[in-house]
Amino acid sequence: MLLAAIPWGQAPVTAVRVVAPGARDPARLTRIFGVQPGDVLNRQALRQGVQALLASREVEDAQVELTPEGDGLALVIHAQVASRVSRLEFSGLPARHKELVAQQLEIKVGAPLHVAHLEQALARASEALKADGYPNASLEPELDFDVKRGTVDVRIVGQLGPPLVLCQLEATGLPWEQAKLWQACDVKPGRRLTLGTREGMRRKLLSALRRAGYWQAEAEGPFLEPKSCGTLARFEVRPGDHFTLALTGDPIPKDALSEALPFVSGEDGFGEGSEEWLAGRLRLALQHRGFLLAQVSVTQEVAPSGRRLVVGVKRGGKLPIVAVRFPGLPEDERLAATLREHVAAAPGQLRRLAGHTVDEDTLAADRDAIRQALQALGYAQARVDGPRLVPEGRGVMLEFPVELGPRFVLGTVNVTGWPEGVPLPPLPLATGQPWSQGAEGDGQSLLADHLINAGYPNASVKASHQCRESTCDVTFEVQPGPRVNIARVVVAALGRTDPAVVERVVGLQAGEPFAPDNVLQAQRRLLSLGVFEKVTVREISGQDFGLQRGLVVEPVEAPSRSLSAGIGWDTEEKLRLSGSWSELNLWGKARTLSFEGRFSARTKRFQINYREPARLGLLGQPTWVAIYRTQETFPTYSLLRRGMWVELGDHLVRPRRFLLRYDYQIIAPDAPEEVLSSLERAKQKLRMASLTPIFEWDTRDDVLSPTRGLLLSLQLQRAFPVFLADASFTKLTAGFSWLKPAGDSVVAVGLRAGVVKPYQGSAATPDNLRVPIAVRFFAGGRVSHRAFATDRLGVPGQTLLCPPSKPNCTTGELEPVGGAAQLLANLEWRVPLSGSLGATVFVDSGNTWAGVSQVALGDLRWGAGLGLRFETPVGPLRLEYGWKLDRLPGESKGELFLAFGNPF
Repeated sequence: MLLAAIPWGQAPVTAVRVVAPGARDPARLTRIFGVQPGDVLNRQALRQGVQALLASREVEDAQVELTPEGDGLALVIHAQVASRVSRLEFSGLPARHKELVAQQLEIKVGAPLHVAHLEQALARASEALKADGYPNASLEPELDFDVKRGTVDVRIVGQLGPPLVLCQLEATGLPWEQAKLWQACDVKPGRRLTLGTREGMRRKLLSALRRAGYWQAEAEGPFLEPKSCGTLARFEVRPGDHFTLALTGDPIPKDALSEALPFVSGEDGFGEGSEEWLAGRLRLALQHRGFLLAQVSVTQEVAPSGRRLVVGVKRGGKLPIVAVRFPGLPEDERLAATLREHVAAAPGQLRRLAGHTVDEDTLAADRDAIRQALQALGYAQARVDGPRLVPEGRGVMLEFPVELGPRFVLGTVNVTGWPEGVPLPPLPLATGQPWSQGAEGDGQSLLADHLINAGYPNASVKASHQCRESTCDVTFEVQPGPRVNIARVVVAALGRTDPAVVERVVGLQAGEPFAPDNVLQAQRRLLSLGVFEKVTVREISGQDFGLQRGLVVEPVEAPSRSLSAGIGWDTEEKLRLSGSWSELNLWGKARTLSFEGRFSARTKRFQINYREPARLGLLGQPTWVAIYRTQETFPTYSLLRRGMWVELGDHLVRPRRFLLRYDYQIIAPDAPEEVLSSLERAKQKLRMASLTPIFEWDTRDDVLSPTRGLLLSLQLQRAFPVFLADASFTKLTAGFSWLKPAGDSVVAVGLRAGVVKPYQGSAATPDNLRVPIAVRFFAGGRVSHRAFATDRLGVPGQTLLCPPSKPNCTTGELEPVGGAAQLLANLEWRVPLSGSLGATVFVDSGNTWAGVSQVALGDLRWGAGLGLRFETPVGPLRLEYGWKLDRLPGESKGELFLAFGNPF
């Protein structure tokens, strides 16, 4: 149909057909195109539909054909589908270079292949090979297309060619012998000249020249020349004047000198006229080491052999800060105390406290913090002079001279021009509060950010104030500009992952405001799936302006399979072996299937896990299903568990999270009859079904090695005699952990309690013997009470009983049977020693009782101990010894534990 005869904006679209030979899902291409039957024919809509198809990367080219049909026009989109890679092979390249080229190509089997992108990637890969020392390297693609299947086999034929091999070395302008030159460049004949090697040779040569006293040396090159033996590398060197260093005054620590004057050790060059700057660097280095009043001078003079740099130091002694004062501040101790909270330097400091270094730079930052604090309190014209270190007694007094000026409070706050329908965010300004330009600026930024995230990307906010006497009125003039919405969201083609997964998780919808925060959250949600290396969300080319913007989501898939193995040892489980296999993108649906095993002297466990991430799981919640078999060995019995559990909830939500867990297990204990419950004595294999809601409040700064925050946990397990299950009880457990930094150290407090209410058996039987042994509480060991051996903490006659063979046993011969009530308390002080090594001082208390009615605080057992901690990226390794503070006859003095992870 002739363009001139097309009734744009009048005729309806009667049908939309996509002709795309080889397409995986033609219906999806139709959805991406966006135009639907019934729409009025629109030139811009067709253009944007084609742009969206191209942005999907599933289509390399598209043309729209209009044909009369019925009362309107039918659209036929002829799409040239990008062939998907069915095979990727390399030939002619060693394994290391195959990997290098593959990284540059970023071609994944199953993903669409665009020839133009392939050519660009091959050019990058060729440059990478040349940089690796093969100047004649070449890469040629061989593509075998299957049009019917829409696939392409890719074969990359590579030729490295002869490498650049170093055989001669020269340095014009430098009268050094060959042996010295080779040594300075730290290379040997026969070395392949990669780009990194060449740059490394130049840097090492410069470093050697500086160490030899040529602090201003310059070197260009290496310039490469072919020789019969290989390649000549030639440097052009301008050594400059020769320098010597003269030290006067007090001795200077070597590490301080190297830190302040890097050219002495060859790390950097000496800049002309930098003497004052170098003096400041050296003074800071000395202050870092506690010499707070150090004085440094650096001058330059002519010497017979060239030039001399003279460094004079009067370092004084290592002096602590005895107090922090604010001369000029009215006698208002509350205000002074408030200002001290903003000063990182504190009394008692020599060098570091809580990681803070005292020097001129950090003291200047403290001054700025004081000024900002005063302005936030309403002293808009406050002035804080430079800090002064004044000798006083056996230390120094730190002074920040202050001039307060008048105090202003906020009068009225007016916002003009705010668009209708957009809620006004709470402002950090209120009548009667202190006025400051900082708070005014915060309000201005808050309003602008809120508008941008409400879909007004061009919004601007102007802040102004009028002050009279001690009151300031603030006005915010808002110019929102036009609102911009998302027109469409297109997911770029992927290799394995189903695009529907991305569409469901990304959370961006057509018609929503175009908001940067929403885009950022969408990227985070996709990355949290664990199947993508990178996620880019950008505007579709040609749709990056106007009031309707199209977005394309481009995830880069990560390897989805992992295999891991581990070996360890601790005092409870002895030698421990573990291994796992995981598929993180099962069926391309971002589901996880994993097999894991753990084997030790105490536990043998095998488990199969199936996980569905958030928005893909049951009820829109992360879902975890596990089938397991566990054989556990305890001091007096062993326990075989087989079963499965299902858990709903997101463990990553903070600070508040809710979880729901259903557990069904078959339990087979081999404990003596007097230890078993009546149910376990009646049934060799006990079946237990339970439902457990879990509430957690978590503000810890790190899950593995927290240093601050708290974790509160409540669990209510209810076991029902359903689905052939036998047990019936309610189990309530609560835990509380709180951590707070104390300087460099950390104080940790833990409190745990639990109770079980049985509904079966005779009321004359103790509660603990009316519930299955697998449900009872046991205490003592590396993660509960460290003064007692594993599971050996209890009350004699209740949770510690004599074995049948010794009815009159001693205290040391009592055996644990578990309790129906428990209380544990822990207090730790974790102190760093050196690097990742730290020490621990702890006090543990607690016990287990037969039932809640038997709980008596007088039964609490106390222990104290010392330990060493070594922090690793996945948690601490602990060696600890706990002493019994209330040792009974026949008991050990204490227990030694080697364990991994935090005790609570």
